[in-house]
Order: sequence, then C-alpha cells, then structure tokens
Amino acid sequence: MDKQQKARVTAMEADRDDAKLSYRGLAQKAGVSDGNIRDAVKGRKDMGEGNWGKVASALPGGKLEALLQAAGIEIPGPPAHAVRQQGDAAGIVAIPFGNLRPNPDNYRKTFDPEDIAGLAESIAENGVLQNLVVREADGEDIHTINSGGRRYAAMMSLRAQNRIDDTFPVPCLVRSMKDTEARALALIENLQRQDVPVLEEAEGFKALTSLGWDTEKIATACHIAPRTVQDRLQLFDKLKPVARKALAEGQITLDQARAIVSTPFEKEQNELVTYAVRNGYSAASLRDKAKAGKVPVRVAGFDLKKYKGDYMGTGTERVFADTDAFMKLQRKAAQQKVDEIKASGRFASVTLLAIGEYFDYSRFHHLDEEDIAEETPEALKELHAFVSVDRWRHDIEIEYGRPDERSAARGPDDDEDGAAEDEAQLDLEPEIRRKKREEELAAGSRWQRDMLAAVAARAADYFRTEILRDLAGLGTTWRPVHFDIMTVNLPATAEIIQSATGSPFVFDAIEEGVALADVPRNEDIGFIDAADIPFLRAWLTNQPDADVTRLYAQLQVSRSMLFHPHTLDGETLALSQKIGVPVPPHMTPEPEEDEEVNEEAEEYDYTTVDRRIALDGEAEEELA
Repeated sequence: MDKQQKARVTAMEADRDDAKLSYRGLAQKAGVSDGNIRDAVKGRKDMGEGNWGKVASALPGGKLEALLQAAGIEIPGPPAHAVRQQGDAAGIVAIPFGNLRPNPDNYRKTFDPEDIAGLAESIAENGVLQNLVVREADGEDIHTINSGGRRYAAMMSLRAQNRIDDTFPVPCLVRSMKDTEARALALIENLQRQDVPVLEEAEGFKALTSLGWDTEKIATACHIAPRTVQDRLQLFDKLKPVARKALAEGQITLDQARAIVSTPFEKEQNELVTYAVRNGYSAASLRDKAKAGKVPVRVAGFDLKKYKGDYMGTGTERVFADTDAFMKLQRKAAQQKVDEIKASGRFASVTLLAIGEYFDYSRFHHLDEEDIAEETPEALKELHAFVSVDRWRHDIEIEYGRPDERSAARGPDDDEDGAAEDEAQLDLEPEIRRKKREEELAAGSRWQRDMLAAVAARAADYFRTEILRDLAGLGTTWRPVHFDIMTVNLPATAEIIQSATGSPFVFDAIEEGVALADVPRNEDIGFIDAADIPFLRAWLTNQPDADVTRLYAQLQVSRSMLFHPHTLDGETLALSQKIGVPVPPHMTPEPEEDEEVNEEAEEYDYTTVDRRIALDGEAEEELA
C-alpha cells in the first residue's frame, strides 16, 4: 500500500467511525462493492478515483472528502439510493411518535445499547435528522415503520426517560407498498446499517429468499459477494441449537461456526462446539475433527447421484458426511459386483462377506489378481471369489482362494445318509468358525477397553508391571513383539494426543496432504515433528499429574488396540486379575505339552515372585 492510499484509508476509517457505518453499510450508501472497500483497506488493490469519490460523498465526516479535493478529485453528489434520499422533502410529513408502530416482520432483534444511547442523545439535541419510511396501518392515524428501527428504539429510550412524549414530531415518508415490497425494503435498510449479529443477518437473508429473491439479487442489493449470502443461508439452515447459541453468545467465531456446520448431524456439531469452547480448536482443526473417520468420496463403488446426503470438504479431500448412508450404497455396489462375477461363470462360487468377516485362510490359499491372470479358464472354475467392503479403507475388495487340500480331504463314507450329514456339517463349519472368531474378537475388544478404563483408574499398578517388564526384559502378548523394540504410533495414538491437546500434530510418516482418517488403522505413522516438541513439553508440564497418568495409559493402550491378543502372558494375566478385569477363557494361558517349556515356565512362578516381593516388603518394614 503506497502512502497516498494509506492516507485515504486512514481518512475514510475516521469518517466511517464517526458515521458508525459498517463496510457493508458504507458500500450500500456509496454504491460501491464492499469487496472493493475491503481490498483497499487491506492494501490488496486501489479502488480507483471514481470509487474513492463515491465513498467520500457517502461519508459525512469530511476528512476523506477534503483529502480528495486537495488532490483535484471530483466528489459526486450523494447517490440516488442513499438512505437520506428516501423521498422528496415535500413528501415528508411529521407524525406524532405515539402514532408509530414497529414493524412486526423486522428480523432485527438486537441493537448495541451504547449505539442506541448515543443516537438517543443526538435526537434529544438535534431532533430526528433522517426521516423514517412508514406506511399506513389499520387505523388512519397509525403508521407502521418500514425503515428506521434504530431511530425508533432510540426514541423509545427517550420516552422511557420522560425526555419526549407521544406528541414528539417524527419526520416520516409515507409510502404505499405491498407487504412483500415493505418487508424487502425493511430488510435491506437494516442490512446497510451497522454490523448486525450474524444469525440475524442470516435470518434476514432467509426472509428475502422467502419473498422470491435469489442469491444474486440479495448480494447485489447488499453490495456483498454471493458466496457470503450462501454462507449465511447455510448457517441459518444447518446450524443446530447448541452451536447456534454458542455463536449468538460469542463463544465461537464465525469461522468456527462455518467449520462446525460442515457436518449436518446435531450430535457431531455439539461435540465440535465442545472442542471449540473448551479446547480452543481453530476452524481448521474443527474441520479436520469433523472429517475424522469419514469416508473419502474416491472409494465409492456406486454412482454418486444415488447418495442423497451431505458432503464435507472439497476436491480430493471431499468425504461423505453420512457414513451409514454411504455404507448401505457401498454394500449394494458390492452385491452388484458379486452378481456380475457370478454371471461370468468363471469361478466355482462367489461370496459376499459380511461386515467384519475376513478371507478364511484356514480353508483357502489366497491368490491375487496377478495369480488369477495366469490361471487357465479350466483352473478358474475350481477357484472361489470373495467380495467385501474393507473395514478400514471402505473400498470394495475382491479376493480369490483355492481350496486347501488338507481341510478339504475327507475319508470315504459308504453310508449315503452319513455322507449327507458330513456335507451339511462341512457347510455349517465355516459359519460356526466365523461366529466363534467374531465372539472372540468382541471379547478381546471388551477386555482391552475394560483394561484401559481400569488402568486409567489404577495407573500405579500398571506402571509397576511396566517397570518390571522393562527391568526384567519380559515380553508381552497383549501387544505385538515389535512394540517391545521400538514405540510405534498408530492413527489411534494421534487422535488421542490431538484430542487431548487441541493441536493437530504432524507425524513424519504421513505423506503431506494425506488426512489422518485415510491412514490404515494399523500403520506406523512415525513420530511428531521436532517443531512440535517444545509445545508438547510445555503442555505436559502444565497438566495435573492424574491427567498425565491417564493420558500415558491411553496412549500406551492405543498402540495395541488393533492387535487383540489370543493368549495372555503370565504378567498381563496377573495384572488383569489384580485390577478386576475378567479374562475371556480363550485368552487364558494353557499348559504346554513340551516339558522343556514347562520347566522354563516354572522358573517364572508368578505366585512365588509376588510372595517374595511381599516378604521383601515385610523385611523392609522390620529394618525401618
């Protein structure tokens, strides 16, 4: 911004403050786009001498006008649509204040008390300098105010102070208007005044649309961008009660509200409001939080026209807001894929796997697409195809399997009835195994969730066990072996630390531009960026000990949430029993048949270790 433009902006801002006009109100009076005014103020570009002159003519202060006149720039007369030019002077009549009534359709519900008080003092000293626009009501002497709500509110405050009475003369322009015209004029008149609350502005735009105005017409009348109108209408239509209240009370900003409204679900909006108010999440962090766990549009296996829900984000970052609706369509698309493969007649069978059901490696040898390409048509007829919706990526996956000869081998059976029973049993066994795996998986998941809750409540016992592991070099079966070598961070770990701190940490193994929700849930995401370490260190320093203890436990367990153990080691079994988390039977260690293994197990008699520790404690008490 050069010195000349800076001087003009300074003078304009002084005049605008004196006139108590918003940029939008100034743009309306001057007949200039508020975008041009804002660009000039921010130094992005100059408005041009013509627009500077129009702005000066709409400001009563005179500082900008004097500056432009000194530079030889012509100042045009006030624009024809300026608020003060609402009618010919000859058409203005004085109406007693007591004969005026506020407009019941006026969406403007709140005014700045200081602004009203200042305006009241001006009216008390100088009278009403700007006429009101009214129209006749039911009675001959009663008129409804169409434009001038602020002035009426100021006069109401004066009457409450007994400084004016119902006979106080108010200059008014009486106009005959249809209801729709009157409402539109009242709305536009209010929108060109001082900045109004966002939700009231949104309500005003909504009222204009109900009168048949489209986005372009509203934007033109208010001298704003069509996008601004669309944003306000979206807030009015989609912001839920809790978020709406938070915005109205100033607990969240407009940018935060825009991020919150990106999800159409009330429960999710309420959660985002909590993150914004309590944790101070920025608008960008709220958008990331809203999209976390959502499915990217790119994985859809169906025509997007079939999806009737909302989207979040744009371009490659766009996701389905309604995951349940997506999954229903994706499952239908998977079934269509099954029907297509069946119709080809290439394979022995084609199966649609249920949600959570996986390729059965115990019965089939897995083949990929390259293997299939090398098979002959005759060989393909012996293969089985399996279609599923991937649990983590949510895309449609096709896998192929060749029956395992060992599991398929059966002895001869001369009894036809017995053969039929064997065949029925074979058909039933996969379903039994699947249900058993699901039950064990569910039991393992419940155990880990219960362990997390118990560890958070009794962290000291957990830490004692972990210290013992580290000092004795004992392994663990409730986390994969490689976790004992180097800490591995998973997306679940990142979500916990981001939620706790409200900071979107960067992990070095996630490629730039890839959303956390798109990373496979069991993939190592590396470590936080070095630049985030000072912040995290300072944040941890300021947290209560109990909170840090719980966070430690949550982070530790989050690194193993996807690796449900099949059989627990002795230490974990003892810990689980000690803090009161029942262990599913299938996870309880069983004695090994190998004598050498049993002898090795006897060396780690946990009962003996606990007794020795207890005796050591008693000895320490005696010494004390």
